[in-house]
Amino acid sequence: MNVITAASRSGTGTIRTLLSSGSGTSSGVFPAGITNDIVDASETTGAVIGIFAAVSVPAGSGYLVIPGTKPDHPEYEPFTPAANYQWLKAEYIAEVPGTYYIAMVNKGTNAGNYGLALGFREEFTLAEWIMIPLSIGNVRVWEGSSQAFVVGFPVFIVLIGMVYLFRFKKEPLPLHPETLAGSAGGLLYLAGSGFMLVQALMALMKTGFAGSFLVTAIFILIPLVMGVLILRYMMRPVKYRGAKLILLGVLGVVVWGGYVVGPVLVICAGLKLLVDGIKQKEG
Repeated sequence: MNVITAASRSGTGTIRTLLSSGSGTSSGVFPAGITNDIVDASETTGAVIGIFAAVSVPAGSGYLVIPGTKPDHPEYEPFTPAANYQWLKAEYIAEVPGTYYIAMVNKGTNAGNYGLALGFREEFTLAEWIMIPLSIGNVRVWEGSSQAFVVGFPVFIVLIGMVYLFRFKKEPLPLHPETLAGSAGGLLYLAGSGFMLVQALMALMKTGFAGSFLVTAIFILIPLVMGVLILRYMMRPVKYRGAKLILLGVLGVVVWGGYVVGPVLVICAGLKLLVDGIKQKEG
């Protein structure tokens, strides 16, 4: 079963999941902005019995109420740096096959966002893995960051970098398609690393230092080094430059570098250089 994350801006949310007899599910809840107790109510189908003001259960159906408790300190999340409060973690094995509902209820007056991780293992399709850098941007907005900051940070880094490389550098780069694409892609790698570092520091200010930050450091340093190499290849042509850029573009997808767009631009720059090199040899 894949991990499913659900976000809600109201006090109540419902997730439906299909379980066969003997199968089960494990769930963890980490709110963002909810300040009161949370209840995880699991139910089956049938007529209506009220449990809470916003939740009712069909007659003849069972339900399980699992109260949540706010922990004293948040936990550091290393892959998408954040400080999360995990209010509850529960495991349920289905006694009969059917459709089960999980209702998240905030008993207080304050509404807010929550995350629900559902399942025993975390899996991604190829498309989901590739799009993770963009999904992280949505997570940042969900956590409360402004869209202007989330989008503006990489745009600002790329604009400043491009102006320097093509205008104010001692030996400005030539305005060729491959240099424009490769430089912009390399700067996006740097912007992604910088943004992740900012988010990690903000989270660590709330949680204190965590050993799992080393995982974050790896995801910061690898795209950073790759971005530096890409810009170096743009400024100083080296042997097999096209092939090296394509390799760095493909690796960028694997390590979530460059907001997806960066690796695409770098691969395009590498392909252009390869084609130009072949034409020169044939000419």
